[in-house]
Amino acid sequence: MNRNLTASLLLLAATWVGADSATAQSIWGTHGLSATVGNQAGPPFGPCAYPNGPTLNVFPTVAPFGCPVAGPYPGAVPGVVPMGDVAVHRIADRVWVTDGVVLTSYSKAGVPLASFPNPLLTVITGLGWSAPFGAMPSLLWLTDGFVYGAIIPPAAGCPFPGFLLGPFPVVPAGPGSIATDIDFDPTSGTLFFSHTSGLVSNQFIGGGLGPFGIFAPGAPCPLGPLEGLAVDTASCGALFVTNGTMVARITFFGGAAPTTFYAPLPCWPWVATGPTSGLAFDATPITFGTGSDPAATIPTIGSIGEALSPNPTFAITLGNATPGGAAFLILAPASACPVIPIGFGAFIHVFPISSITGPFPIPATGGFALPAPIPAGFACSGLTAYLEWLVVKPAGGGLETSPGLHVRPAAP
Repeated sequence: MNRNLTASLLLLAATWVGADSATAQSIWGTHGLSATVGNQAGPPFGPCAYPNGPTLNVFPTVAPFGCPVAGPYPGAVPGVVPMGDVAVHRIADRVWVTDGVVLTSYSKAGVPLASFPNPLLTVITGLGWSAPFGAMPSLLWLTDGFVYGAIIPPAAGCPFPGFLLGPFPVVPAGPGSIATDIDFDPTSGTLFFSHTSGLVSNQFIGGGLGPFGIFAPGAPCPLGPLEGLAVDTASCGALFVTNGTMVARITFFGGAAPTTFYAPLPCWPWVATGPTSGLAFDATPITFGTGSDPAATIPTIGSIGEALSPNPTFAITLGNATPGGAAFLILAPASACPVIPIGFGAFIHVFPISSITGPFPIPATGGFALPAPIPAGFACSGLTAYLEWLVVKPAGGGLETSPGLHVRPAAP
């Protein structure tokens, strides 16, 4: 079967799987003292410890490049100005990091792509990103705690971009409060800020308080001064906030947000790096379970690009499968716990099965990418897909399966 045709059928099937409260995304944070940036999901929870994690990725910010890159900084240290932060450019699938003085863009493998000095000429305490919205292009937002503005993020090299918007004053959230992070909400077109006062504020771009005002996080763990914030664009109306060591997921009014597949607890420790001085939301699908093959190496499942609506270049990947075999992609509306035996010592992590597409011949490389473009209009819809590769090995060699993969479209 033609792979593009099969991918279209897969996306069509995913749209009628139905609403689900679970999602599959993650968050990033940065630790200044060690000059590292980390990606975290979960924590794993329940009898099957879904999803996989909590730590998904960590890389150092100091790496060879043609100009200075983000380096060590005091970070989330009590009594120290809360400099430094992280942001995810979800369309380009890259991570921006600042040490307060330099802003650097990295691939998710930690390779520097662009870097430039802070245009605020003060110390950056917060960093955020927004996709094109109305007349606004893709923007990188930054604040020094007292003013904020936006620049067009460069794709490569060592430019020095000027402000496209701002700088504008940050609405104070308590006496002596400093804004520690900034992020854009595409549902309301407003900005959220975290503050050293322990409060969160919502502000119109260039103006006063937005529709959600100023509020305290109502999560069941005491946070105190906040070091970071990120808007969850897969579950519209939710935020992540952190004091550097604990993360909570709250609503736009401060109450505890409903738990999700990737955040099954109302609050949990940040463990991907040392104490983080910022948060950023990543819409890349994450895996769950172990996969199975009692006789060989287990296949992998993943994605190219983030699960954004729209994302015309999104794809599902297969890797490490037995060459010469045949791969089938299983689609289901839920994860399976416990896993379900299917013979030959193999088992699946998704059930009930909605559809199986394939077979796809497995080349000598052991894998391929299956195009699965995501159309517009599915962000925050609650539509989800649980996917898993089933491989029939050649010459009657048995079966093997990948871990599961949860896909839920998010707004860019």
